[in-house]
Amino acid sequence: MYKPIKDTKRIVRDYVQQPPLVPHDVSRYEISKNFNKCMDCHSSSRYVEMNTTRVPVTHFKSRSGQELSNLSPARYFCTQCHVPQVDAKPLVGNTFKK
Repeated sequence: MYKPIKDTKRIVRDYVQQPPLVPHDVSRYEISKNFNKCMDCHSSSRYVEMNTTRVPVTHFKSRSGQELSNLSPARYFCTQCHVPQVDAKPLVGNTFKK
């Protein structure tokens, strides 16, 4: 099994719209229709206290751009886009170019 890499600094993104990598283990985090553990630290009301990154305002907009009071259902399941950084070695060569 791969081990999460704990990192105190932000991981540089390879391209502008790339979702940030998560610098900690999330394997035991509950993210269900009733609860999202990520919001315990990354919500606008807790991120300063927890010294984390706040969920961006874009995650509080509908697909049509309407502002929402809660996290958009399309963005609710964080691990659809955000994955933890792990010590995995590449399986194949990477030919990605910016």
